[in-house]
Order: sequence, then C-alpha cells, then structure tokens
Amino acid sequence: MIKSFPVNPPQPVHFFKLLAGSFLIFASSVVVSSTVEWTDHFGGFVSSCFEVFLFSYFWLLLILPLNLIIGGLYRWRRWQNGRTWFVLAPSLFVFFAMAFGEIIEPPTAHARFEKVTEMPIPASAQNIQHYFRGQGIGGIDEFFYFTCSAADTQFLVKNLHLALNEGGNPDYGEELRSIGFPNPQSWPNPKTYSFDDQKDGLRTELITDGANSQVLLHFSGD
Repeated sequence: MIKSFPVNPPQPVHFFKLLAGSFLIFASSVVVSSTVEWTDHFGGFVSSCFEVFLFSYFWLLLILPLNLIIGGLYRWRRWQNGRTWFVLAPSLFVFFAMAFGEIIEPPTAHARFEKVTEMPIPASAQNIQHYFRGQGIGGIDEFFYFTCSAADTQFLVKNLHLALNEGGNPDYGEELRSIGFPNPQSWPNPKTYSFDDQKDGLRTELITDGANSQVLLHFSGD
C-alpha cells in the first residue's frame, strides 16, 4: 500500500519582500534610462546610482501607497492568487514604459536636438557630434557640434532667441576634446551667442567661427 503524504501549499511571498522588490524594479528603471541616455554609458550608470535616492520620493508618494492598498485588500478579503503580480504591477509599468520610451525614441543626435530645441537639426548639418550627460533630477548638460551653411547658423541664432555675448568665448575643457570635439578657441574670429530661458531654466550657448560655418551648441540647466 502506497502511503500518501500531505503536500503543503506554497507560502505566499512576505509582503515586505514584495515592497522591496517593487522599489528595486522602480530603481532599475532609473538606472536603465540614465545608462542608455548618457553618451558615456558607464558614467550614466554611476550617476544613476545616486539618482535612485533622489527619485525615491516618487516611489514613496505614488507607488508605495498603491502597494499598501493592494496588500491591505488582499489581507482584508483573504485573497491569495495574484498578490505578487498586483503589488509589483505599478513598478513594472514604470520600468517597461521607460524602457519602451528609450526604444521608440533612442537618444540619437537628431532626436535629442529636436527634443531640446523643438526643431530639426539643420538640413545642411554635417560632421555631427553629440555628447549628453545628466545634471541632477531632470537636468541636462548637452553638446552638439556640426558644420553647416552660414544661413542655417543665423537661422539657429534667430529661432533660439540668442544674443551676441560680449563676455568672451567659453572653454569647455579637455573632456569634449578627448572625444573628438573641436576647440572653438582655435577657430578664426569665434563669437558666442547665448540665451537664459528663465521660464524653463535652460541656458543655451552657441559658438561659431567668423564664417558662421562651424557650430558648437551647449544646453545646460533644468
């Protein structure tokens, strides 16, 4: 006679472990986004490890209350099935939404230029170079270099509301030159145009040469 042994049903995952998993999934979305968007992907990864703590309040304000409501309903109604997925669902939604956004709008030079300026990169632009790094929560520090026609350079100056800066030409240092950006200080008769948008907290600087054929654009701020 074969003896049958009682099979213990699997124990549900402890609710505090689910909360930890919810936060880790949410944090992973920040890490993936920064790592992909930064030109220096390793730098983006390192930065994201600090940004996770800054973004934690979004999880505390938006996702944690949902997790607690779901957990409370399951405890009150004594439900069992699906609790893990329902608790993790809000963070999973954020993760996949951010990942999908990076897929459909990859951070290419053309896409980033249009996002920050709300206009396409000049049609005559050639030798395009792009460098992006974040700057705190939602901030940017972004550079574009290209050669283009003098008419397109003046079009940018006009449509970006730039004014001639009499304070000299900024030097962005060795970091950009180490990845192939030119040194505007060596251009013939360089001049700088700038605009501080107090509404958006964005500063725009454009450096060009005497012939208006080379452009180095810098966007920084919130």
